[in-house]
Amino acid sequence: MSWAASEAARKGVELLIVHVSDVVRPPAVSSSAVVTVMMESADYGLELLRDAAAVVAGSHPAVKVSTILRTGKPADVFLELGTAQTLLVVGTNGERRLMAALAGSVSHRVAAHAGCPVVVIPHHERVLSAHHQVVVGVITPLAGHETLRFGFQEASQRNADLVAVCAYGTFSRSARDPILRQLAEVREHEQQELLDALAHLQDEFPTVHVQARLVDEPVVDALCLAATDADLLIVGCRYDDAHRASRLGPVAAELLHSAPCPVAVVGLLHTAVVSGR
Repeated sequence: MSWAASEAARKGVELLIVHVSDVVRPPAVSSSAVVTVMMESADYGLELLRDAAAVVAGSHPAVKVSTILRTGKPADVFLELGTAQTLLVVGTNGERRLMAALAGSVSHRVAAHAGCPVVVIPHHERVLSAHHQVVVGVITPLAGHETLRFGFQEASQRNADLVAVCAYGTFSRSARDPILRQLAEVREHEQQELLDALAHLQDEFPTVHVQARLVDEPVVDALCLAATDADLLIVGCRYDDAHRASRLGPVAAELLHSAPCPVAVVGLLHTAVVSGR
């Protein structure tokens, strides 16, 4: 919640804090018992929301805060509330990608199906220190335009450096191998494409200091390493936001549960963020 409050303060938008009770009526339980449990769950949720709003008011008094108490499946509620002009912020309990997918984790479902950018906060983050660095994972320079634009926006608002990381696998291991020499030429071509994509956006965000890194290692490892001292890691989606199964590719899905800092997932239909949560 502290990350979301800071983000709302930075952007000057409203923060909506949501608590969802997923109390399910068990078989062979009387109606009166279910009513009692639901009432107690509602009271507990209201207390949580009041406490959360009070914390935000104390740490970020200028932020307008609203609260919503709902019942149902948490992921479904968050997906309903998310629009193209919303930033959804959810936490993770640290499950690895496979376990999260099998268990249907809330953070994974929201990131996979939202029609807006989603930020997933690692479970181990207690105090988020400012490093003034934003890392963007670029799968390919041409396909990463919206992801890069989001990265430039975030870096500009945070007065942070932007590190664009593009991993293409293994290149020229041996100068004697003619095939690998050709791969080295491909690497130079991709490096230039990345620089061109960054230069195009640099004109819109002239104050952002940019580093371009084309790396020769597994993409998840490269991004986790680059994000060690980052305030935010930004990754794009393989499919558009309307893709039925999941908009995430394997890289984004893995990073949701392994990255050392908050991860922002930016859809292919992303538009500018103008409201919070």
